[in-house]
Amino acid sequence: MTVGGLPSAEMSIAEARKALWVMVGFLAPYRSDRMRRLLLGLAAALALTACSHQPDTPASPVHYSQPSTDKQAIAEEFPNLKGIKDVYWIEGNNSDPSPRAAPGPSTFYLESMIYLDETGTEEITAFPYIWDHPAPTWTQKTHPTLTPKIENPTTWLHSPTFDTNYASKNNHYHGTFYLNPDKTIIYYTGTTF
Repeated sequence: MTVGGLPSAEMSIAEARKALWVMVGFLAPYRSDRMRRLLLGLAAALALTACSHQPDTPASPVHYSQPSTDKQAIAEEFPNLKGIKDVYWIEGNNSDPSPRAAPGPSTFYLESMIYLDETGTEEITAFPYIWDHPAPTWTQKTHPTLTPKIENPTTWLHSPTFDTNYASKNNHYHGTFYLNPDKTIIYYTGTTF
């Protein structure tokens, strides 16, 4: 398909080749080699652009790794959080594995259940954080592997000050902590941006 005699972005490779040859034939009357090369280069660039065009696709889905129970990784990511007894976490990214994908930064996701021992519980309760109940929909984006671990979501609490004080190392992840005060469990969800 051509638009005004020029190749368009929706044309097939065969149509692009045909348009290129038509344009080369159109250049025959031009005596100037410089003008001919310039127009031929423009025609080739347009034909290549038409051949490499891909239709717009939605953002890449998030690809998650297998769940992990590595306490050391979470302790390193959140060095201010003390008394980690046990963890269950999952990490993912939205990079497109396709070889034709445009290069660019990926967004990484981290969701974790952090179970605290008495030391961690004492540290959290020693500081007068202001805890509020989050919106009832706060668990809607939770990864399916972690959703069953969030028993009774209405009992969980959130504190923006706690988010700031226990932020990820070097602000690698930006996210939110939720606390289940009955069982001293922290749920964290965050992204690299």
